[in-house]
Amino acid sequence: QVEVDERRCLLEAARGTPGKAGLWIGGEQFSVTSSSEVTIPSAKKKTVSFQMVLANRPGKGVYLARSPGAILVARWKGDHDHNAGNCRWLVYHFIVDLFNKGYFHDINH
Repeated sequence: QVEVDERRCLLEAARGTPGKAGLWIGGEQFSVTSSSEVTIPSAKKKTVSFQMVLANRPGKGVYLARSPGAILVARWKGDHDHNAGNCRWLVYHFIVDLFNKGYFHDINH
């Protein structure tokens, strides 16, 4: 049995560059399948970018969103109401809501 530092795996994957161990959450290994930078536009001419990472395993997956001040981990299971698309939509809108409420007000980008 191999010991894995899940915290380190999460930090590396959230940057879009998973390490040799891959991504482990709750004792389960996930394969990072996509990573992209997403920008939130603002009427105040200030924007915030964050990294969104999708990782899968059979029948389930996670989205990671690395904002300037936090890493959001959202898990989904592959039934008809929970899937990668719905999970991504919720993560994106949660980050946008935080931005609109001033969560990122002191971050300069």
